Amino acid sequence: MRTSVLAAVAAATLFAASAADARSGQYGALAIDSNAGSAYGWSVNANTQKEADWGALNKCGRNCHVVLRFYTGCGAYAVSDRDTSIYGWAKAPDAATAKARAQQEVRNRGGGKSITIRVWGCNGR
Repeated sequence: MRTSVLAAVAAATLFAASAADARSGQYGALAIDSNAGSAYGWSVNANTQKEADWGALNKCGRNCHVVLRFYTGCGAYAVSDRDTSIYGWAKAPDAATAKARAQQEVRNRGGGKSITIRVWGCNGR
């Protein structure tokens, strides 16, 4: 009886550790400045959302705030080439979709057809 209880506890501990490992490195964030988004910070593969937020804010600098958080998947930040105060961001399961959605956000805000992806990344990769 004692051996089976110890085996069950060991198995549960191993399962919990595996689940925690599967979640680690899966958080991302984008921070932009309050002045037309010219400064930005990016973080992917963080172990917690708080860590991802801090990483993005630390890279962005003063007067920045987090505008995008994502768990697993990918994120992208795009800006209009003709007016850098027009920008967009998006998250998606894959990089191509995240980029396309961020570009569409720029177009939706009147940014025209010429758009630059400033940064993109995927968690867990």
